[in-house]
Amino acid sequence: MQKLDTIHELSVESGEVAKAGSMRQWVVQILAGDVSETSDLHPQRCHYDWDEFTHHQDLSQQVIVIRRYTQQEHQLLVDAKCEELCNATTNPASHLTDLDRCFSSLLICKWSTVVMQLRQTIADEVCDYISRLPRVPTALPGDRGDLPSELFSGQEKAWDKLLVASQHSKNIVRCITLRVLYDHKICEWTDHFAQTVKNCVGELIDATVRQSRAAVCERDKQRWFIVRAYLWNFWQTCRTLYAALNFKSNFKHNQQYSQNLFYQWFRNFDVSTGTTLKELTKLSASKHKAASLCLWTLALLHSDPQCLGLDFDLVHERYRNVSGSALNRCSADGTRSCSGLHPNACLRYRGLKVKDQSMHDHTCSDQNAAERKLTWDKASYTSVDGPRAVSVAATDACSEKVKYCKASGRTIAISHVWSHGQGGRPHHGINLCLHQRYARIAQEFDCDSYWIDTVCIPEDHKLRKEAIGYINEVFYKSHAVLVCDKDLMNIDVSKPNVELYESIVCAVLFCDWNSRAWTVLEGLKGRKNIYILCMNNQVLEFKTLVQSLCDTGHLNILAFMSQLVHIVPCDSYDRNYSPSARELRAGQVVLEVGGSWLSHRPASRKGDDIVIWSLLPGHGTKALQNAVDFWRQQCRVHTGFLLSSAERLKQRGLTWAPKTPYAMSTANRKGKSQVFYRALSSQETCFASIDEQGITAEWYQYYFQEPETTLWRRLGFNDSKMTATQIELTTILRKFVRVGRYGCLLHPVNETFAHNENGLLTGEEAAMP
Repeated sequence: MQKLDTIHELSVESGEVAKAGSMRQWVVQILAGDVSETSDLHPQRCHYDWDEFTHHQDLSQQVIVIRRYTQQEHQLLVDAKCEELCNATTNPASHLTDLDRCFSSLLICKWSTVVMQLRQTIADEVCDYISRLPRVPTALPGDRGDLPSELFSGQEKAWDKLLVASQHSKNIVRCITLRVLYDHKICEWTDHFAQTVKNCVGELIDATVRQSRAAVCERDKQRWFIVRAYLWNFWQTCRTLYAALNFKSNFKHNQQYSQNLFYQWFRNFDVSTGTTLKELTKLSASKHKAASLCLWTLALLHSDPQCLGLDFDLVHERYRNVSGSALNRCSADGTRSCSGLHPNACLRYRGLKVKDQSMHDHTCSDQNAAERKLTWDKASYTSVDGPRAVSVAATDACSEKVKYCKASGRTIAISHVWSHGQGGRPHHGINLCLHQRYARIAQEFDCDSYWIDTVCIPEDHKLRKEAIGYINEVFYKSHAVLVCDKDLMNIDVSKPNVELYESIVCAVLFCDWNSRAWTVLEGLKGRKNIYILCMNNQVLEFKTLVQSLCDTGHLNILAFMSQLVHIVPCDSYDRNYSPSARELRAGQVVLEVGGSWLSHRPASRKGDDIVIWSLLPGHGTKALQNAVDFWRQQCRVHTGFLLSSAERLKQRGLTWAPKTPYAMSTANRKGKSQVFYRALSSQETCFASIDEQGITAEWYQYYFQEPETTLWRRLGFNDSKMTATQIELTTILRKFVRVGRYGCLLHPVNETFAHNENGLLTGEEAAMP
C-alpha cells in the first residue's frame, strides 16, 4: 500500500498541518509539544491520561487522594465540555482549529525526551497507520443541506466533504502515537485506557444529542450537529484503530485472543435523535451489501458486541470483488436472500436437505454422478490402531478401494461443508477425481496421507464414536488443515496482493464454512497450519494472509479479524509454560468462549453440538454425548455466559444449564420468530460454582417489591420525561410481572471490581454499565 504524506492526500486538520507543511512534520511537532523532561526518570512510564469527568486527583500531598464526582457533578462536567465544544464552532472559518484546541485538552500526554531521538521513525509509523484508516467515518443521520458552505471542503454539501468528518484531529494522532510508543517499549499501555477514551467520548456524543434536541434555534441545532460529527469522527476512528491494533499485537506475540474481551466492549449511546450506536451499526451494515450475501449471517456479524460501531463499507466492497454472480443459498431457487430476522428462514442454517454429494474437481472430465467412486476397505480401516487417514501410496485407484494408515504429522486434514457436495460415508465412497485432488495436494506438502470425514468417519455407531474421539488429535497433529468452501474455491489467487487478501478475509467471514459447528472445532484444532483451497486447486496459507493484512492492510478490515480468531494461529498466553506445553494449549478454549462460538453455529446432526462443545476445551478430552454429563463434569461457569436464549435442561439441579450451546430463536405458534440472545463468553463476570443442587453466585439485584400499578405510578410510566432506565424498568414490569406481585432482576457482577470492607460497591464499580 502506498504511503501518503501530504496534507491533500491525508486530508487532515487544516490549520496546524498547514503550518507544519506535511503530516510527518505535524506528528513531529505534536511529539515535541508533549515531551516532558520530568518523564526521563522513568522513560517507560510516560504519563498519559484522559479526563474521565469521574474523579479528581489531588497530587499536592505525598499520598494521591482521589475524590469521585457524584452523578450530578459528573453530568455538569460533561455538559460544560459540550458547551465549550459548541462555542468553538462559532466562527466557521476557524471551527476546526478551535474544536481541536478544545478537544485536545482532554488527553494529557507527557513523553520522555527519548521520544525525540526516535521522532522520525515514530512519525513514519504514525503516518502509515493514518493512511490505512478510513478516509471518513460512517455517515450520521441528519440533513446537511442548510449548513454554511465554509464547513465543507468543496461546493458539494456531502458527508465526505464535511471538514469535521473528513479531517483528523490532534488527539487521533496522539492516540496512534501512544500505541506506536508502546510498540517501541517507550511507554506502558492498558486496555482500560482505550476503553475509557471511547466511553467518555461516547458520553459526550450522547450529551450533544440531548442538547440538540433541546435547542430551539436552527443555527444551534446545526452547531450541535457539527460538534457531534467531529466527536463521532474521533470515536469511530479510535474504535477501528484499537480493534485492529489489539489484534495485530496479539498476532505478533502469538497470544490468545479471547482474553480481556471486556475492554473491547463499551457503552451504547445515542449518535443522533432517535438513533443509537447499535441501530446505526445495523443500518450502515445493511447498505451497499452484495446481492448474494445472506442477511442472517450479516445480522450475526453486526449484532456481535465486538463489531459494534465498526465501518462495514469496505467489507462489502471487498466481498463484492470476489462474490461475483454467485447464487444465494438462503433459498431453494438461489434468487433471493433470507429475511435476516432469524435462522429458521435461511436454508444455510435450517431445513436444507442435501441429496447430491457428487462434487467434482475442476479437472474432472466426467463431471456427473456416474463417475467412479472409491469406497472404503473395512478390513484396512479396522486394522489401523488409532486415528485413520487415507494412505496415498497404498490406495490404488484401479482397485476402487481406499486403504488406510495412521493419521500423523504427515497428514493433510480436509475441513469442508457437507452441503457443498463432498459429504457421504465410507461405504458410499468418494469421487475418484476428489481423491486424486487431495492425494496430489498431500504430495505437494510432502505428506503421505489425507483425512476427510467422507471416508474416515463410518456410519456404524461404534466406529463413528471412536473416529470422533480422535478428531482433536487428527486436526491438532496434522501437517496442514485444508479449508474447502464453494465460495472460497472460486477465488483466483494467481496474482496475490493485499486487496485480494482483504477480499478473502471478507469471504471467509460470510462463507458457509465459517457458519457451521464442526468446522469451528476443526479450524481451532488446526489453527497453526490453516490453508485455503482456491481456484484451480491453488492453496493459500491463512497465516501469510493475516501477516500481510497486519503489515499493510486497511485497519477497518483488520478490525473485523476478531470474528475469525478461532482460525488464527497463536501460542499460549502464559509464558510460564514450556514451548511444547504452550503449543498444546494453543488449540484450547475455555467452556464459555467455545459456547459463544457455537451459540450461532448449528450442527447438522442432532446431538453433535454437545459432542463438539465437549471437544473444544482440550486435545485429550473425551467426547460427551449429552448435556447432563457435560455439565456434571463442570465445577464453575461465568454467570454472564448463562444469559442467552439457549434451551435449558429440566433435570433437578440443572434447570439453569443450557441444554445446547446453540442459542438460536425458534418460531412460536403464530410463526413469528422469538427474540434471540446469543451467548457471550462474558469472561469478565464472576464465576458461579456448580454442585448437585444448582449454582451459587453473586449477582446484582433489583427487586420489584410493590404492586405493578403503584410501581408504574412511582416510576412515572406516563411521564414523558422518564430516563432510559425508567423506561426499561416499566417495559420489563409490563412484560414479566403481570400475574405475581413481586419480581427480581439479576445482572452479572464483574469479577475485576473489588468490594469495600462494608460490602458495598466501589465508585468505579457503580459507574460501570
